[in-house]
Amino acid sequence: MTRSNRSLKLVVVTAWLSLFGVALVAGSCSVNHRSDEFVFCNRPADCASGQVCSQGVCVASVDAGVGNDAKVTPDALVCPSQCTSCKPETMECKIDCAVSPATCNGHIVCPAGWNCDILCTGTGSCRNGVDCTPGESCAITCSGANSCRNLACGQGPCNVICSGSSSCRGVSCGQSCACDVDCQNAALCDFVQCSSPTCDFGNGCSTLFPTCNTCP
Repeated sequence: MTRSNRSLKLVVVTAWLSLFGVALVAGSCSVNHRSDEFVFCNRPADCASGQVCSQGVCVASVDAGVGNDAKVTPDALVCPSQCTSCKPETMECKIDCAVSPATCNGHIVCPAGWNCDILCTGTGSCRNGVDCTPGESCAITCSGANSCRNLACGQGPCNVICSGSSSCRGVSCGQSCACDVDCQNAALCDFVQCSSPTCDFGNGCSTLFPTCNTCP
């Protein structure tokens, strides 16, 4: 083999090795590295069992509990401490006095941006004030005897059912766009302030009157 032939062969081999090296690098860059922390989704069916699709990411359902394989739930979707249970996907917060009497023995505040369902079932529950002004809406059931004192509604819908004996003393509808205060049985319903005098029907408040329901 002549010197010129050997030189030509060397050039060809070198070029082939260079192309092979580029192909390897390109192949390694094309690997799809999947995150183990978040799984993106467009619908509930995209997520595994025990998860919900929220804001485009699969997160652990609060009702499913927390296990070793549970995904980390974003801070915005964590159940607030005031809630005895909640549904983050719909921003629903339940405060059940039968589940946590200690919670209802203190001042109750509906978390900002949440829709609260407050169940004052025990005797004397919810007597240290219920503040719904930060929440989107509130439904308060005062079925316990001597329950519910100083209830303050927010700007959203507010529905107060007073069925317990001597329940509901001091209810303020404030600027609620739709405030109903239903006084039943032997409910006290003392010092009830409706969102407007035209919504007062003598022993409570009703949204059945014209202009008493202005919610969008």
